[in-house]
Amino acid sequence: MNDISAHSAPVGTGRMMVILTPDIDGKRMAQIGHRLAESKNAPWIAVAVSAPAIVLHTLFDEKKIRDGLALARSLGAESAILSELDTIESILAFAKDNDVAELVVARPTGNWLRRLREGSLAYRLVAASSEIGVRVVDVPTGPEGDGQLSWRIGKGGGWFHEYLASAISVFLAAGVIKIFGLLLERAVSNLSMLMLAAVLYSAVTFGLAPSLFAAVLGVAVYDFFFIDPSLTLSPDLAEDVVNLITFITVAILTSHIAGRLHEQAANAQRRERRTDAMFRLSREVAAAVRFEDVTKAIVDQVNTILQVNSVLILPEEKEETLRVSYPADVRLDDREREAAELAYASGRETGRGTERLSSAERFYLPLQTANGTSGVLGLTIANEDDLTSADFLNLLNALTGIAAVAIERLELANEIERAEVIAKTESLRSALLSSISHDLRTPLASIIGSVSSLISYGDNFDEATKLDLLQTIYEEADRLNRFVGNLLDMTKLESGELVPRSEWVDVDDLIGTALANIRRGFGQGHTIITEIPPGLPLLYIDLALMEQVVVNLLDNAMKYSLPGSTVWIRAHPRPESEPDTICIEVVDQGAGISKQNLTDIFDKFFRIRHRDRRIAGTGLGLAICKGIIEGHGGTIEVESEGEGMGSVFRICLPVRSDQPIVATDDPEEEHVGD
Repeated sequence: MNDISAHSAPVGTGRMMVILTPDIDGKRMAQIGHRLAESKNAPWIAVAVSAPAIVLHTLFDEKKIRDGLALARSLGAESAILSELDTIESILAFAKDNDVAELVVARPTGNWLRRLREGSLAYRLVAASSEIGVRVVDVPTGPEGDGQLSWRIGKGGGWFHEYLASAISVFLAAGVIKIFGLLLERAVSNLSMLMLAAVLYSAVTFGLAPSLFAAVLGVAVYDFFFIDPSLTLSPDLAEDVVNLITFITVAILTSHIAGRLHEQAANAQRRERRTDAMFRLSREVAAAVRFEDVTKAIVDQVNTILQVNSVLILPEEKEETLRVSYPADVRLDDREREAAELAYASGRETGRGTERLSSAERFYLPLQTANGTSGVLGLTIANEDDLTSADFLNLLNALTGIAAVAIERLELANEIERAEVIAKTESLRSALLSSISHDLRTPLASIIGSVSSLISYGDNFDEATKLDLLQTIYEEADRLNRFVGNLLDMTKLESGELVPRSEWVDVDDLIGTALANIRRGFGQGHTIITEIPPGLPLLYIDLALMEQVVVNLLDNAMKYSLPGSTVWIRAHPRPESEPDTICIEVVDQGAGISKQNLTDIFDKFFRIRHRDRRIAGTGLGLAICKGIIEGHGGTIEVESEGEGMGSVFRICLPVRSDQPIVATDDPEEEHVGD
């Protein structure tokens, strides 16, 4: 390694920052920084100090910076570009913001003019830094003359039109001087400064070299046309030297300032483009709901913004292998898969344009967050020079940062959802076990007690007692049968196996059949009043399933009502706003439902506890009713003014408009029990 000298300064425990400047070999500087970082086992950042387009700035300088940054990134460094007007201040501010403990900068090298331009960056940093260590290293400058001087502000295009435009501006200025001289009818020596307009125009528009050309040409044109004897070059050395020095000074200063302004404007445009791209991707990702929508939005926006073809590769759930998430039809061969897996495992760029598995067709970039790597983005890039473009890579890193966070957010949301499902499953399992322990053991105990009494003392019982014990056995066995039936029905509903077998049913027949099947349960002397208007249309429903719904609602009304109370069952069409719907209501005068329980009443295993008694049941009846009604395209709802105010359960079913209307009997009152 080259000889290294260090400036002693308080050094923290943060990262190392390697500074790349145009006058050094960027790759060598990146290698030195990598070795230093590895020796200290510290993370590091490669920062390019981009001098605005000023004196003697070359295209070769820019390429050395790009190559150095690309190598640094491939060696595990973060990268950034600073192009502020105050280089020292921006470097130190960036270092403090990123917890940098030590700066690594090259010792000044190169020709005297370049050192004068750079202002000895290393020594200025040593002088200005009091809180951050500065290490000054010797780095070769790289081959001279490999690049050509480009004394222009902009890139691209030919140089001839710039000099031609500068010459035209000089002759236009000469024409203006001549016109002013004729109008003022006086000597034109005081108007010679108008020639500076042409120099200023060239400096601001084209840069240093064209403005120097304009300065020399302006002095020659002014001397040729306006100094006696005219139309000859008979220079007054003193005056010409003063003019030439003035024009050249103006050209240098103006081009210098214009170059900085152009660079600042370009930086602003780049920041605006990056911000707009990040906003577009953030908006698309935020609008996506499903995981597939998010992955599609990421790939589509990266392709559109960067003009590439990309593929998003994510890890398989509960496996260590990777899969192509989007586009799903893309297949990776062994070479491409190896590059993607290496990028995922190492957290570094691989594939095309890097030093790791460069034979791969794609450039693979890991999607990293503070919690690790969430996936890999593979890019097919038409122009490989983009991989060394700081603008392209900075924009790519910004987009992949958003993509990584979006994917991680969805993965966390899925984990939370899975945890909630597990918790809910455990809760349902506990509720089921609790229900089984009570609702199975209670009837079993009654059956066992009745059977044992008959076996032990049957000869001593009269016929009425024996009949009462047998009736108890029958009722408790029927209760067990309904309990097991509810469990089976709930299982069928959740698995989709419970499919309605619809037929045309009269509402009066449906309610009558339900009342006939529930008569045994009304042993406590409840009064049921039916209110069914004549002329209701037929319902296209599964009679057995819908009968079970009505029975469950009536059974529920009985359980939570006092003996001797009245239960109403009504049928009526919806108001005129919904003419194709029939509603069946079960109204009781029972315990009622509190407002906080109204939203949970149809959940599985939900039961309302009362202080004075425990109502038998599994908490599945209303959940089954809801599933059956929704399977018929209907709705079920409950209304209650509060505890002790009774409740209204209402089921509404759609009516097919092409069905005949069947008249029913007049409303009747039926007394059940006693």
